[in-house]
Amino acid sequence: MAAAERSVALYRRAAERDPAAHEPELARTLAALSTHLLRTDTGDGSVAAAREALEITRRSAEPDGQGHRSRIAQRLRLLGRALHRTGDEEEAEACFTEAETILRTLMETGGRERYAADLDAALSGLAAALGAAVDVHLDAGRATEAAAALDRIHRLTGRAGRSDVHAACVTAFARARAREPEGTGQAWQLLTGEPWPSFVYRIG
Repeated sequence: MAAAERSVALYRRAAERDPAAHEPELARTLAALSTHLLRTDTGDGSVAAAREALEITRRSAEPDGQGHRSRIAQRLRLLGRALHRTGDEEEAEACFTEAETILRTLMETGGRERYAADLDAALSGLAAALGAAVDVHLDAGRATEAAAALDRIHRLTGRAGRSDVHAACVTAFARARAREPEGTGQAWQLLTGEPWPSFVYRIG
């Protein structure tokens, strides 16, 4: 982490002199610092480093558009993880959702195998953020918002086809049912027009 902090300081000074030449490396070292901070702090420092890395990457103009979008998706996933660590599930969900959109577009243009692992990571992060969002809303007595988060994780499960996402979805429904059996069930019916599911999703 100390080396990452020194690298950030050095590239920050270099980027002040020549942004076009050094900002990409500044973003890379900020992302590395964020990853280290995720393991050592409460998440606030990691969020700040990841957010700056993403901002720099977004405004970087590079000839390799596909590679540039891939890096944006990577930085979005990093920021999403850091935000999830701090409990900001709403913004974490937005980051993972945007990363999913970018990666699916890249896969449609011929990079299916190249980006499959990144997409899987984005979907797993999104499932974790949505599952946590259900608990946050239930803690605050917001049954309608909890049902909306359950609906989003249910839809995610349908398009992901991953066992870990399926497990996160089933767990979120089970916890919600155990905590607020009447309120959440009623909110679910009002939102979706469907009864509370007796099963959530069957893979395959």
